[in-house]
Amino acid sequence: MLKITNEKNVQELAKMFYTAKSVSSSQVTREEDGFSYQTMSPSWTSNENSSYMHRIITTGSNVLAVAGSFDHIIDMAMYGARNIYAVDVNPLQFPVDWLKYQAVMSLTAGQFKKFALNTRADMLSNELMSIILERTEDSVEKEFWEKVYSEKTPMDIRMDYLMNERSYVINRSERVVKFDYPEYSLWNRARKALEEAEIYEEEKDILEVQLPEKSMDVIHLSNIHNFYRPAEFALKVRNISKFLKQDGSIVLYCIGMKPEWFEAVRNGSDRLPLYQTDFNMAVCAKNPLLMKGLQQQISFTMLLYQELLNDFEVEVIPVRTGKGFVGYNTTTDVVLAARHK
Repeated sequence: MLKITNEKNVQELAKMFYTAKSVSSSQVTREEDGFSYQTMSPSWTSNENSSYMHRIITTGSNVLAVAGSFDHIIDMAMYGARNIYAVDVNPLQFPVDWLKYQAVMSLTAGQFKKFALNTRADMLSNELMSIILERTEDSVEKEFWEKVYSEKTPMDIRMDYLMNERSYVINRSERVVKFDYPEYSLWNRARKALEEAEIYEEEKDILEVQLPEKSMDVIHLSNIHNFYRPAEFALKVRNISKFLKQDGSIVLYCIGMKPEWFEAVRNGSDRLPLYQTDFNMAVCAKNPLLMKGLQQQISFTMLLYQELLNDFEVEVIPVRTGKGFVGYNTTTDVVLAARHK
């Protein structure tokens, strides 16, 4: 069951959708007057990898999470989470999440892959959208998509209004999804899990929510640490850790990182085992600012790790990279699972 609390009406959402900044995920930054994320196009799919999920989520888990593109929420439900409170500062994610949920519940696995995951011209087709809309109850989100589809073509939507989709079209590249739920063998399990789980979505900053103390088994922060200075984010993590049960986990997803870098920090090394081959030099040569940004991201992530070690036991979990940030040539992403000492 998915319930969305959205204070914006259809006209407001449509205006935001049409005027949002269509940027790639590698351009997302924190602006002085707030997150650019709040005013950018919504993300359709996640570049993360959920192979660690079964180690974090257990049957009956209560989870606080960033809503994002909903892919990780589906896998959380499939691996046992039954109460998921998913928040996001970008209200445009909620129509996307609603559509993803309804597509799972309304389509076969094959139809879903054709509608949501393929990158050919028939992605988001009118035919499959009609099936979804015919099988869903009235809601603001349903009206939103009816309005958008009456005014724009599926290709318009992909090219101009969904983050990263333009690059798939222009480059004719395949989408690599590193989540379990789309697998044919798991499709019915995923649908049943979504029926049984209670998922609530709301426009909020996950770092500012108020919940009963010791009420959450998992707090999943995705990769939002990239929007903050390390000391500032570490303080916010300490503040929300009061909502975590004693044996619970705060999860951070670190795109492009190598476990060796975290090991060097833990061992007190003043230099990371960082090599030119860790970067896509062909891409970085065309954009010197990108290389500077990658180096800063690595530095900030290691500083944040140092801060977290002061207050938490931190497990470093390497996963195969989802290729979520342009410019890296690493083979891994890293998941940090911080737990009370």
